[in-house]
Amino acid sequence: MIIERILSGLGLLTVVFTGILWIKLVQTNQRVKKELQQVPVNPLARPGTIKKLTLLPLVEYYANGPHATEAGVSYLIQADDTTLLLDVGANEKKVHPSPLISNSRALGVNLSNLDGIVISHIHRDHVGGIREEKQKEFSLSQGMVNLPKIPVWAPEALSCSRHNPDPFFQLVTGPTLIRKGIALTGPLPASLFLLGYTREQALVFNVEKKGLVIVIGCGHPTIQVILDRVKKLFDEPIYGIIGGLHLPVKGGRMNLGPLNLQNIVGSNRMPWNYLNKKDVVETIRVIKKESPKLVALSPHDSSDWAMDQFQQAFGNRYRAIEVGAFLEI
Repeated sequence: MIIERILSGLGLLTVVFTGILWIKLVQTNQRVKKELQQVPVNPLARPGTIKKLTLLPLVEYYANGPHATEAGVSYLIQADDTTLLLDVGANEKKVHPSPLISNSRALGVNLSNLDGIVISHIHRDHVGGIREEKQKEFSLSQGMVNLPKIPVWAPEALSCSRHNPDPFFQLVTGPTLIRKGIALTGPLPASLFLLGYTREQALVFNVEKKGLVIVIGCGHPTIQVILDRVKKLFDEPIYGIIGGLHLPVKGGRMNLGPLNLQNIVGSNRMPWNYLNKKDVVETIRVIKKESPKLVALSPHDSSDWAMDQFQQAFGNRYRAIEVGAFLEI
């Protein structure tokens, strides 16, 4: 009898807790929809162009060679004479040197030459760890990293950790031209189960005689929303889409036993309505409409199965994203 009462009580608590989460998710989804409808977006005036773009993954789930890997993102981007770092990885083991620092050294990258850092959004796999996410900080490693006094553009309030204290924070509140031919989409809202409301931004490069190259951290707002924002800011065609689109379908990078945690926490749906094959097919369909010449899907938040679907869909236009493997445009 006692055991039955306990089980009955646990069942009731589960139902109540699930109901609360569902209500919060519905409210957040409505907030996101309202923001996307109401926020005015005007074309960027005189955005300019760059002549050459190179992207080198410093942190990713796979590597081209004997480099450290993890389910995180950090890309070194060279746009003409401007050097940027998009995100700083996850540093899952909380070590120094972190995968970002050890890979940078192995690849001959001097981070003291950076002109700026862009944080796509404040999740652990992009700001350097769980503690950093909770404290709204970012850390390149768990030991001292000397960086110049450079701007750090983020879509939400963010502090520099004690391990890299010199950069200064710049809040991005809307579409921003940070250099000639280099823009930020501005914060795009997303609703995530458990993680709740979040803001994410993407980088856009206007490459002369080619078009726009979009570099994305996780793609939580969805590719449809990102493309809609980019097309409102620029008149040029989409040349390339690079980075995370969060498609952990038929496999994920964060699992708890049989549970695919990335699929559960990283979408705007309840767990029983998780991301599936149709979402991958729809994402491919949306991208194909833009006829890009280059597509590269990040493995840090998309499954091997999803990447195989992209490979089949885009053929020789598809590129793998791996630590140490350059993407040049």
